[in-house]
Amino acid sequence: MDCLWRLHDWETLSAMLAQSQGQMEPAVSSCLLSAYAALREVNQEAANTHIDKGFQYALAKWWQLPDTGSAPQLALLQVFQQLVELRESGRVLTDVMNQQQRSDQQYSDTKDILETWRLRTPNEWDGLVHWQDVLLWRNHIYNVVIGAFNSMQEIAPHLHQMGYRDKAWSVNKLGHIAYKHGCPDVCITVINNMYGYNAMEVQEAFVKIKEQARAYLALPLDLRAGLNMLNTTNLDYFAAHHQAEIFRLKALFMAEPGMNDLDGASSALSTALCLWRQCPDAWLSWGQLCDARYEADPAGPASQQLLQYAAHCYVQGIKLSTAPLAASGMKARNEEALQASIDLLPRLLHLLSFDDRDGALLWWHKDSMLQTSTAGCAGALHTSAWCVAKRSAALPHTAAYSYLPSGLQLYRNCCDTPARCAALLTPCVAGVVGEELARAVEERSLPPWVWFMWIPQLLTSLTRPETHRVKPILKQLAELHPQSIYYSLRTFVLGLREAAQRALQEYSKHRAGLEAAISAALAAAAGDEQSESVRNARAMLAALSPSADTTAFDGGKEVQSGGSRSVSC
Repeated sequence: MDCLWRLHDWETLSAMLAQSQGQMEPAVSSCLLSAYAALREVNQEAANTHIDKGFQYALAKWWQLPDTGSAPQLALLQVFQQLVELRESGRVLTDVMNQQQRSDQQYSDTKDILETWRLRTPNEWDGLVHWQDVLLWRNHIYNVVIGAFNSMQEIAPHLHQMGYRDKAWSVNKLGHIAYKHGCPDVCITVINNMYGYNAMEVQEAFVKIKEQARAYLALPLDLRAGLNMLNTTNLDYFAAHHQAEIFRLKALFMAEPGMNDLDGASSALSTALCLWRQCPDAWLSWGQLCDARYEADPAGPASQQLLQYAAHCYVQGIKLSTAPLAASGMKARNEEALQASIDLLPRLLHLLSFDDRDGALLWWHKDSMLQTSTAGCAGALHTSAWCVAKRSAALPHTAAYSYLPSGLQLYRNCCDTPARCAALLTPCVAGVVGEELARAVEERSLPPWVWFMWIPQLLTSLTRPETHRVKPILKQLAELHPQSIYYSLRTFVLGLREAAQRALQEYSKHRAGLEAAISAALAAAAGDEQSESVRNARAMLAALSPSADTTAFDGGKEVQSGGSRSVSC
């Protein structure tokens, strides 16, 4: 019997209830079934009797539960919601069935109840069965409302649309919850079969298409069916921002491994942004597409351009999703786009971590080294880890940097001409990530609060070559939100102070020794700057640089001095 009302087999349910009357154990479930059948027959008095008994049984079970804990109470709270909505359903049925005897024709009680139902939904983490029970019964009431007001389309169109609008919202909501619970096939079935009418508001029709597309994306064997569904959608009914989102969904289908139409995906995303340039989802999706293509071939001829596109799209997506509503052109904030954009900040920081001191990504042509250098030179360079790759499996990024001074010396010793030196070490990708991020920080197009979660990572970057890209972000945080950075910055600076002082003393001592060595070499060579000993000594002095601790400590002090006085240590 518990399944009969879900299948709308009311005659069988009524017959079985009549046969088992007096045999069923008094319980909340039997009261719910009897109330469903009574409301179906518009027997308000019998329905109220069963609902009252249901409340009594539920309250009796409630008082038997322990005071601590929440899991036992959860099932009863769900029962209370069903009982309350059954009571409200009786009021709706009474309101719409007596429309011939009414003079005001306002139906304010029905409007209030239907609006309350939109606001009173189960939690997203509640079971899918409970969502189904609540929304299936509501759909039955919506059908009654639609049938009652079906003849009033010309007299009162707002009443005629009331049931359609709420039922479409309810079906889309149930499909969305099914998708959230990892049941995309259930989502597609619910959205395709549960509504049952041709008339639907444009907004709800768009939500229906979006939920269907997301469900098809989660089913690798049905990608072609999802793409065909989007291709056959008539876009004339939708606004520009809806059309842009549909083209973005097309691009997601084309970019899937089963379709592998990357050029078509790029074209669809370009069309989406031409239709609505303020679409943050389209910017983020295009950035992820370019990023994936770059990762597939980071040394390819188009790698620099793809990486620049990815960084630019990420920055634009974060900017639009975090912008005020008036500036972004959106009526309501897209929380999913906001969360997706914030989740991409670690990816930006990850790409930024490969920018060196000159703003170039560390990717060196190993093959060109082997071709243009002698075997001994290439072996020495490879051994010293100067042949550094961005995704090197041999050495982590930080370890590779520690070998740069010795690698630089071997680099100078092995190469007989400056031209050959330049040929050996040629970066194939410029530091476009840092440039895009620096431009956004300079224009203050990114709100500083998006960096709150990543302050420790930003401070750690002060010890790395991307420190000149990170310092403006930290200065902006210290200026606008000093309370967010005070303790982290103070701990960071104080922790490095002693190490930085020792490193600075060693650096000064080493530099003084090299300068003395240059003077001695010049005296021995009678002032000849081109002598080998002088050139080697000057090369070692040029390669000498302060330690990472000293650079990080100076960067932290610079952030303190550039920000508010409230962060001074």
